[in-house]
Amino acid sequence: MNTKEDIKINDMEARIAELETKLKEAELAALAVEAAGFDIWENNFVTGETFGTNRNLFLSLGYDDDELPTNLEETFTKIHPDDLEKALSKVSEHFDGISPNYRAEMRIQAKDGSWVWIGSYGAVVERDVNNEVTRFLGMTFNIDQRRITEEAIKEMAYRDSLTELSNRRVLYEKGGTEIEVAKRRKQPLSMVMMDIDNFKALNDTYGHLEGDNILKIVSNKLIECMRQIDLKIRFGGDELLAVLLNTDKKAAYETAERFRNVIESLEFDLPYKITLSIGVVELQAEDTLETLLERVDKALYFAKSQGRNHTTLG
Repeated sequence: MNTKEDIKINDMEARIAELETKLKEAELAALAVEAAGFDIWENNFVTGETFGTNRNLFLSLGYDDDELPTNLEETFTKIHPDDLEKALSKVSEHFDGISPNYRAEMRIQAKDGSWVWIGSYGAVVERDVNNEVTRFLGMTFNIDQRRITEEAIKEMAYRDSLTELSNRRVLYEKGGTEIEVAKRRKQPLSMVMMDIDNFKALNDTYGHLEGDNILKIVSNKLIECMRQIDLKIRFGGDELLAVLLNTDKKAAYETAERFRNVIESLEFDLPYKITLSIGVVELQAEDTLETLLERVDKALYFAKSQGRNHTTLG
């Protein structure tokens, strides 16, 4: 007959066996994660200790063993400044119960100075009686190739394949935002719409391949002549459009005229010059993207009515 002491011993042995099984399962899980190229980390907010140094990650980025970060502060110095604040915000959201787990993507600096995208996922695994976080567990892994692929797909979705200009989707997604920013900051903004003169006749006479070639050359010149911050759009057919940020109508008109003269000076294997008709308008307080497009379209139409190869300020 079993005594109370025997029962206690049996219960203890069963509990030990259960813990040993869980430990082995945890070790196997850790080995599987490590074999997959992931790094496991844990932050203990009671002792201040940090377990795990993202060793696999940093070795893959060209660092030697003696160059690996040994604590959070050293790791933070390797994170891109634009991403660190966002990642810490994600941690705070999870700690505060706003999100069920912590998930962030950020750029880490490799030894050669380049930036590599990583994923960092984690969760709170222990809190104290005051609901303060005491243990935070997670993993990191390289997602650079995935991000490169995503950026390439996004680039295809927003880029006109013939001209390398942005497409109308960019205008409708970013144009309205830029207008609101300009109004809020009380900064000028101008829109320039241009059309290659007699483009349909050019296509009909010399073929679409020649027309496409001219359109590409004009678009490349637009990219060269406009600032990087300005939106440069293939609006449709041979109509090109630029949104000039922090630019009033006088400066926009001068920019448009310079561009018109650049195109007129180009030499093509044609019996006539390639010219542009251009409309220019400046943002008004009551304007939306739609009304700004209507006004610049009217200015362009007026430029054509003036005999083409002309810039009209609307």
